Amino acid sequence: MAKKVLLIDDDQSTIEITEFMLKKAGFDVIVAVDGFTGIKKAEEENPDVILLDFHMPGPDGYEVCEKIKTSPKTSRIPIIMITGTKMGRGVEEELIKRADGFIAKPFDGDVLIKFVNKLITEDKK
Repeated sequence: MAKKVLLIDDDQSTIEITEFMLKKAGFDVIVAVDGFTGIKKAEEENPDVILLDFHMPGPDGYEVCEKIKTSPKTSRIPIIMITGTKMGRGVEEELIKRADGFIAKPFDGDVLIKFVNKLITEDKK
């Protein structure tokens, strides 16, 4: 059975490229274009990994990550935060405290796939 990845991002080009890479690697991909929908889909779909954009309208990635990680229903789901904005070291450290990892856009597809697979493998231990 294919592993599920929930991609929460409001940028259509990022969604298309990332979805293509993940599907090519054999993942089922669920897409949410805003934080509210992302939280709902995390609860309903129980994905193996969540890729979460930091900058979105409505609840941003930081708030969505906090909500997912504090809910008993979704707290075990690994989250990789993604962003195209250069952030200071303190902000990156805060993201990593809440999320399970961080990757900057533009990212290499092979690096992303390895990161996703690593978190799925670690989650099974």
